Amino acid sequence: MTQLLSSAYWALPHDLRRSLSKLSSPTQYRKRCSLRQQGQNGVGLEPLDRHHAIFVHIPKAAGTSIVKSLFGCEGGWHMTLRQYSLIYSAEELNAAFKFTFVRNPWDRLYSAFSYLKAGGRNQADRQWAEQHLARVADFPTFVHEWLPRVDLESSYTHLIPQYRFLRIQGDTPRVDFIGRFETIADDYETIRARIGTGEPLAHLNPSSRAHDYRDVYTEDMKQIVAQAYHKDISLFHYTFEGFTTT
Repeated sequence: MTQLLSSAYWALPHDLRRSLSKLSSPTQYRKRCSLRQQGQNGVGLEPLDRHHAIFVHIPKAAGTSIVKSLFGCEGGWHMTLRQYSLIYSAEELNAAFKFTFVRNPWDRLYSAFSYLKAGGRNQADRQWAEQHLARVADFPTFVHEWLPRVDLESSYTHLIPQYRFLRIQGDTPRVDFIGRFETIADDYETIRARIGTGEPLAHLNPSSRAHDYRDVYTEDMKQIVAQAYHKDISLFHYTFEGFTTT
């Protein structure tokens, strides 16, 4: 029933959805709208608004380096495109250059686990890791025992499938440009030229993991992750070793 109601809500006309959001969750609505100003600690959308851009920052896909190099700020952090659509009018959303970066799901999962297991970036990361990962000895245990038991669709931000950040109605990504972590240098320059701003790409928030992801997977681990993130793999044309061009 919840899924049916959600589908019906996101099928409503854009401005009606915004109005209902404002009425049903006024505090949250005002908080999100306030992001259109430059907020504390560099979080804010004002620099992006000046360039008519929306960056959907998918966790563990180099988003911090990208948004800071382009705009000198943190942007809207990990807001989904659905959340952006509730604070922008239909005209603003359509006119904005909407872009994102995705990452190989097997690689991203190993990066996210290593990042959270090491304590993450903030208190929320640390608290989540203490609650969920304290008894998980290593990455194989995480994949075999933890991953199959959870609903990733509503899991922690760093583990949610990537397509969910990019959809509005249905599952199809609704952004104008999808860059790849694997081709970040070239894709970053494409975006930089498109929006007409930004510095050379800086490497921020580097991973602390010790191994390449391809070295830590067994065949059965590959299959577990393939099943868990099958929509990401299909929509973004990834294979374990890389991606296919379409």
